[in-house]
Amino acid sequence: MNIRPSFYIIGERKCASSSLYRYLLEHQEVLPCKVKEPQFFSQTKNIIQRNIKDYFSLYPSLEYQGDIIFEWPELNRTGELIHEKVTIERNPNTSYITGEASANTFSEVDPSLLFEYLPDIHLIVIIRDPIERAFSHHKMFLRFQNEGRDLAFKVNDFFTDIKNEITKIGQEGFLGEFVEPGLYLKNLKKWLAVYPKRQFSIIQSKTLSNPTELKAILTDTCHKLSISPYKDFNFIDRKFNVAPKSEIPKEAADLLQDYYEPHNEALAEYLGNELYWA
Repeated sequence: MNIRPSFYIIGERKCASSSLYRYLLEHQEVLPCKVKEPQFFSQTKNIIQRNIKDYFSLYPSLEYQGDIIFEWPELNRTGELIHEKVTIERNPNTSYITGEASANTFSEVDPSLLFEYLPDIHLIVIIRDPIERAFSHHKMFLRFQNEGRDLAFKVNDFFTDIKNEITKIGQEGFLGEFVEPGLYLKNLKKWLAVYPKRQFSIIQSKTLSNPTELKAILTDTCHKLSISPYKDFNFIDRKFNVAPKSEIPKEAADLLQDYYEPHNEALAEYLGNELYWA
């Protein structure tokens, strides 16, 4: 029998979900999912129903079976995809929890599908300056295209793609790839209509870069997951899946600034918190 997941980083993409997940795996009572991003609930309801046992089998067994070794794919600082072999030590006398991080879930998954199988799970949402997020997401898809991957659409220059997307947002059946995921409040309300607010952590990604704030976030997460405090924080200087930096074209940044401004204001008011990018 397998441990059922206690937490799920549902997104958003390009908001440091990889780093946060690895920080959680540094905890002495947290074990990993076998797959970095299963994206299981992105499938149809019928597929989910038929294969839910396979999904739960991705998590560690309740019975002690030695240390856990899994492969972690990520980008290094030059943009090259690498695969790191990660070993998580397991103590036979320790009670563990587990969880996953499929960052597309926040924007693309129907919350009711997740709730049907994981009604008590703690959901972690990470938000980032939506302009930076969109640009980073676009760079990733451009890299995929240059690598020859089979994409469902052609990736053009950033300004062209976001301009085209903005004209289509709101059309029935259209789900934007780069701009729309930054409409955090729309998606947050969708999830809060299904899950109670007490089951959420909403984190601004920039706080993960501040050691003091990161320690506070991890300590709070321990409390919410009912696990003991971290024994140490020796790992917090490490960052994961960090792509090379590049400048956002000004005309694109200006367009997105105007587009996102009312959405950011509404989000800040809803959360009752100042957004670090506003």
